[in-house]
This record gives sequence, C-alpha cells and structure tokens, in this order.
Amino acid sequence: MDSNDLIQFIKGRRSYRKFLDKEIPENELGQLIDTIKHCPTNSNNQDTRLTIIKDRQKLKEVSDVCVNFFKIKAEVASKAFPRTEEDQRLIDYGAKLLELQKTDIDPIFYNASAVIIFHTDKDCCQRNDNCVIASTTMSIIARSMGIESTYMGLFEYASQSSKEIWDVINLPETDQIYSAIILGYPSYEYPNDIERKPLNVTWF
Repeated sequence: MDSNDLIQFIKGRRSYRKFLDKEIPENELGQLIDTIKHCPTNSNNQDTRLTIIKDRQKLKEVSDVCVNFFKIKAEVASKAFPRTEEDQRLIDYGAKLLELQKTDIDPIFYNASAVIIFHTDKDCCQRNDNCVIASTTMSIIARSMGIESTYMGLFEYASQSSKEIWDVINLPETDQIYSAIILGYPSYEYPNDIERKPLNVTWF
C-alpha cells in the first residue's frame, strides 16, 4: 500500500454500529493483539493491558449494568435545578438506552463480535495516551482485515464511576479504563466519504 492508498484508507474510516452475526477468528484477534506490543508507550513502559469480551452472556451482563448506570444518572439529572447541559445529555442518554434495550439491539455494544477494553494502572505516567494509541492502532489494522470498529465513549464514562462494571469484568482495583472499542464485520458500507471541518492549524 503506497502513501496515497493509506491516506484514502484512513479517510474512509467510519464508526460502525451494525454488524454481521459472524465471529472474528481467534487467529485474527491474535494478530490484532500482537500489534499492540509494538505501539509506542511513555518511557517504553509497555504497560497497556487488554480485556477482551466475546461471550454473549458476558456482553449482555456488562451492557445491562451500563444501561442501569445511565438510568440512575438520568433520574438524578431530571431532579436537578437549574438543569445544566450535562444534565440534559444524561436524561437523553438514559431515555435512548432504555428504548434500545427493549429491542434486539444491544444499546451499549451494538451486537458486536468483540469488545476490547484498554486499561492500565492509575498511577502509570501518560496512561490515557498509551491506551488511546493502542486502541487507535488496533482499529486501523482491524479495518485492513475487513473488521470495523467504534470507540465506546459511554462505556468508558460509566466505567469511571460504576463499581458494578469492575465487578462484572473482574478488573484490578489499581487499574482504570482509558479506551474501549467494539469490533465486528460490518453489515453495510458507507457509500460516500464525508466532509470534515477544517483543522485549526497554526504555522510558525
């Protein structure tokens, strides 16, 4: 792949939330995991840790805990006065997630084949950067294998406050989640590239 092909490849990346009911082969997941060893980390600590969830029952359990977290947050936000923009967002998220939960759609992980959670020690230097670099690298390489992804901001947000999430996935208390993505084979393709806002660039 030359540089122009790579540029177009990256420009064509989109967030996917609809996937085929198709498992990702273990050897392909293994390849993706292996690439993370080669991602840059602060002081070459190589301390990014991964938790991978493929089991459908476990995915549903974690998703249900997340939805319940936002339900409670929405109930608290609805009683706030005056109501802030963040309060309103939590109310909207709570309503949307509960509505989706009534369907066959997983409102947190969208029936993806796998969830990859990137975490490390809370006291690790540049911990957030290390995990985001790893998750971004995995997303790009996954795309080259026909596997699409989406960053799971709601899950990461909930994980920062919900002890239940930690109990369900049995993460060490010394760690914190700094990134999470869903992976799967897309059930559709985006027909066109989209325009992006121009970058704010300063030159010297």
